[in-house]
Amino acid sequence: METTNGRQYLSDGSVITRRPTPRLHCIWWRLRTQLEKTLICGWTAVSLLFLGLIIAIIILLSIQCYICQTKECLNSDESVSPCHDFYRFSCGRWLDSTPIPDDSDSVSTFSQLQDNIDLKLKELLSQPLSASLANGLETEPLMKYIQQLGGWPVLEGSHWNESNFNFSDLMTKLRRFGFKTDLFFKLRVAPNMKRNKEFKIYILLLKIVYP
Repeated sequence: METTNGRQYLSDGSVITRRPTPRLHCIWWRLRTQLEKTLICGWTAVSLLFLGLIIAIIILLSIQCYICQTKECLNSDESVSPCHDFYRFSCGRWLDSTPIPDDSDSVSTFSQLQDNIDLKLKELLSQPLSASLANGLETEPLMKYIQQLGGWPVLEGSHWNESNFNFSDLMTKLRRFGFKTDLFFKLRVAPNMKRNKEFKIYILLLKIVYP
């Protein structure tokens, strides 16, 4: 055997090659059974998923959300013990500062918001239009809807035909156009208070908004 340029040759001239020594982790993996390999892969996937869940929870908890804790926001009455009257304790200040109007049977934060919206819309519609805009539009947009709804005797005068008027058809067209149709009363389908598995049709009083 001779050595030339770092290579070892046999007497017949063939080169002696050495197989690379396998790494320790490759030998360990090859010695595992198929069941062990499956369990190891599954455990690794579950661990990564659990780690990702922990990171997501930490990120969500680190996000600071502002929650109003003042008396104005809480509307609580701390002078009352929650053990004696929890409803008064949690909503006492709101009950004292929010009386039920004479024209309504109930009041809530949603009804208050609706009242504010109605008043602002009334103020907006009461503002006069500019001369150029009023002259350009004239009565065309309003007359278009009135004609589609079946006409109006105030505008049509002697041409008004009362026999062609149908109140049910008018309500249907108003609702189809997106107008509010609670003219005399409101119908609402809601769960029965005494039997929550049943639904009832409630007829509610008309809510009138005063200026």
